[in-house]
Amino acid sequence: TGVASPGVILDWASEQFREEFEAADLVFAKGMGHYESLSELPGQGKVFYCLMAKCRPVANSLGVPLNSYVAMLR
Repeated sequence: TGVASPGVILDWASEQFREEFEAADLVFAKGMGHYESLSELPGQGKVFYCLMAKCRPVANSLGVPLNSYVAMLR
């Protein structure tokens, strides 16, 4: 992304990254930081999340018990 962040902040990412992100058919987002930063963005149905829900707010938003492993396409 060109940014020192645990997730993706599209406003801060390089233009090249934003173009690639928009053009991608599928984006693999590993880790809770990527879920937290991408889950509210457009692009539904093309982001595959793989993470462990390590905090209650994230676990609750996913509808899983705390410390659950999650793999989902959203």
